[in-house]
Amino acid sequence: MRNWDYGPPGQQYPCWAVLDDDPANSDTGIAYCEYGFGPDQPWGLVWLGGDHMSMGMDSGWYPTFLDAYFESFAPTVLPIWRVIKNDPQGNPIPLTGEGGWDERWKEVEELKKTDPNARLYVHHCIAYDSEIA
Repeated sequence: MRNWDYGPPGQQYPCWAVLDDDPANSDTGIAYCEYGFGPDQPWGLVWLGGDHMSMGMDSGWYPTFLDAYFESFAPTVLPIWRVIKNDPQGNPIPLTGEGGWDERWKEVEELKKTDPNARLYVHHCIAYDSEIA
């Protein structure tokens, strides 16, 4: 049971932890809950311990498991990350091949030294359907 912060004090809903991230990486995981933000967004990023054991904010809940997964810390251990630059129209342009999360963020910092106004970020290029059927 997790506390629901948007109802009466003490209101709780059943949630199931479906992914516990490596504690060395973060103290977070992904939960499934049909109540609260569900059924539209039943997959949530949650703390696994400490003082923050509520369901959290709506910005941490997603319509699919993969949406939640790619917003969590869990995939940062995978070598799937690219440096992306947005062109003037906002279109994403991959600047690198796939690599590690930390490595790619170091590249962003280096690129910003030569082009401080560039819109650079790190993102995966894995395509998946994030719509519920």
